[in-house]
Amino acid sequence: MSTSWATAGALVALAAVFFILALLYAAGTIGFLASSRHTHHYSHAAVMVVLGSLSLVGANFLRPKNNADF
Repeated sequence: MSTSWATAGALVALAAVFFILALLYAAGTIGFLASSRHTHHYSHAAVMVVLGSLSLVGANFLRPKNNADF
């Protein structure tokens, strides 16, 4: 599996988008995307937080690491 800063950076940016969407769902700002009423969708927000966290974990695995000789 190849590692690169570009891929890791893209996953960090994707995580930021997921976290912003989580905040907007929790605040009820974009609740119309989930239903016709203006309500808070905490379950959607929780899913976005999980997806953002998984994106950060993936970015950690994909970033280049320094191989120190011990």
